Amino acid sequence: MIVSMLFGRGGSKGLPGKNIKAILGRKVLEYPLMACKNSKYVDELWCSTDCKNIAAVAESFGAKVVMRPDELCTDESLIHDAITHCAKLIMAKQKVKYFVITLCNAPNLTTHGIDKAIEMLNEHRELDSVISVARYDMYAPERARTLSDKSKLILKPYVSFDKFDHKISCDRSSHHPTFFADGGFTVVRSESLVDISQNTPPFLWMGKNIGYFEQAPGGGDIDYLWQVPMLEQWLRDAGFTETSTPY
Repeated sequence: MIVSMLFGRGGSKGLPGKNIKAILGRKVLEYPLMACKNSKYVDELWCSTDCKNIAAVAESFGAKVVMRPDELCTDESLIHDAITHCAKLIMAKQKVKYFVITLCNAPNLTTHGIDKAIEMLNEHRELDSVISVARYDMYAPERARTLSDKSKLILKPYVSFDKFDHKISCDRSSHHPTFFADGGFTVVRSESLVDISQNTPPFLWMGKNIGYFEQAPGGGDIDYLWQVPMLEQWLRDAGFTETSTPY
């Protein structure tokens, strides 16, 4: 079995109602549901939430819903705890090969990407997961700064320059390629979710050896209003309109 798991809570404070906000005439969470439902490999859809509205949308796509316990619904709750909670419930019922993990507030994914990630895991046994990423060389770690230990008026390199194996330059092309997980999806082997404490932080649900599927920049999980027009453009570039989808 290959099972998709969609995650989202109802009590967003940064952008209230972000998971059911409409973009191009569809609720945001409908995009991951469509992408997984149209996959030629995904056998079942599941959704973990505390919100009846989210649950209703998920069920309309044929997803099975897990209502989260209260301890996983606080502002301090971490997404990896909800992921392992849902995965263990599913694995107690059936044998699962891969989990496709998606987020209610991240519409930047396609069925093609999910299917390609699954095929990569089939072909490369050394990979624990394949995640969607976007390349942002302008945000290379050489350029990052944080507050100095000496004064909050002074910035220091976030990563000490002696950690790098190349000359530090303002030339963007001098940096190593810089990829960031864009929130679209993670396809992970089920055994990597049995004990996530052994995995690579900060995103413990991705296992240790993480492969990647590169997507166009500009996507991401929505937490603020300024991200909405960026996601709309990302979706248009991917072939979505108000009346049609690329599937």
